Amino acid sequence: MDVSGGSSPSGAAQEALSAATAQADASGKPVTVNAMTTATSTTVAEPHGRVILREHTLPVRVREGSRWVPVNTALRKDADGPLSPQAVPGGAVRFSGGGNGPLAVISAGGTSLALSWPGRLPAPVAHAPGYYPAPAPVDVGLVSSDPCSGPYGEVSQTGLADLTDRVLLAGGQPQEYGTQVAAREDGWAPRRLRDPDHVDQRRAAISPGPMADYISGGGTPG
Repeated sequence: MDVSGGSSPSGAAQEALSAATAQADASGKPVTVNAMTTATSTTVAEPHGRVILREHTLPVRVREGSRWVPVNTALRKDADGPLSPQAVPGGAVRFSGGGNGPLAVISAGGTSLALSWPGRLPAPVAHAPGYYPAPAPVDVGLVSSDPCSGPYGEVSQTGLADLTDRVLLAGGQPQEYGTQVAAREDGWAPRRLRDPDHVDQRRAAISPGPMADYISGGGTPG
């Protein structure tokens, strides 16, 4: 998308854009404006004053400290035993590495929710056609069955959003994605929801479809 004719950024972003434009003119090569990078977009200054905005429907990078890293849903084994996705937007989720602890723990907005399992959990093992960080034939609905998804499988963004909303509501906070709905006299409606006017923008980042379609199906993704 060419944004050379659009509205101008302000403050530090404008300074960064001006510096990148000058560098692009001097070098004759495109320069990425790092200060304007987001989880879903990059801004590139090209020679002769042209500015290109590249946008993605889903997050393609995650902020870790002072740097951006690519989204990576492959699970890895943490030093203390549990498994967690390497880099995902939204809340944090960890799966048991075996033992008497919870099957999974998800944290968001300063609140956490633990999913228990009756009994001692075995260490994660391969379960065709993919890898599942759960005991026996139980599918917690968060792990990909793609055999090429990595050493421990992958966490789906839709499943992570569902648990994020559950955790937020349990902690007395409004949900982010509207995955939790309740039946009312006039049909289904989302439970307490932050900024309802922009929920579809947040849902677009996790691919479950518009809120209206989700509600019409009684809270079941299409």
